[in-house]
Amino acid sequence: ADGWVIDDIGVHTANANYYTVGFYDNMEGASHWYAGGTWALSSESAHQGAQAWSDSPGTNYTHGSNSVLELDGIVKLSMNPEVTDPELSFWQHYALGAGDSIRVEVSTDHQSWTTLGSVLATATTNTGWAEKVLPLSAYAGQDIYIRFRLDATTDSSVGNGWWIDDVSIRAPVNTSWALGSCDNVESAATYWVANGTWGIVNGTDTNSGTGYSI
Repeated sequence: ADGWVIDDIGVHTANANYYTVGFYDNMEGASHWYAGGTWALSSESAHQGAQAWSDSPGTNYTHGSNSVLELDGIVKLSMNPEVTDPELSFWQHYALGAGDSIRVEVSTDHQSWTTLGSVLATATTNTGWAEKVLPLSAYAGQDIYIRFRLDATTDSSVGNGWWIDDVSIRAPVNTSWALGSCDNVESAATYWVANGTWGIVNGTDTNSGTGYSI
């Protein structure tokens, strides 16, 4: 037999997914996540819609597990320099055994990871869906990676684990608009986060004689 013939071998960098301020995932469509260990989408519980991520669907997590759910691309906060105080928002509930903990981690090089803020919970239970908001202002203008991690390596006790839904990267929700509010777009983009090639330009109002009211 002639055996195995191999030719034209190459190593290429995979095309990275890019996310920025304005990203939102309700976990109902195509996945944007790398699921480690036993993390999986499940219909057992959801904040909204039909499904959410769970580290151990249908059962308690295993003692000794230390698995992550990682966003499958780079969060390019550098694309929105006008947002100086971005934040990560998500909805969660959890049940943790003694010594077990959950946290969000951030990396700028995809090698060294740092806990974002502090450990979210240790050896406790919160069975009702609740929103968690974590500031990303320390990384404003940078490109980062984000992941969720459940650490069950300390004690043999286990629990039902961690559920995550409705993840977003956003500007702070600290501005309210009343009915009838208007932005004439004559100043900097105070109320807007511009992605892609959106921007304020000088130009002529092609319909200046028409007014609208509510």
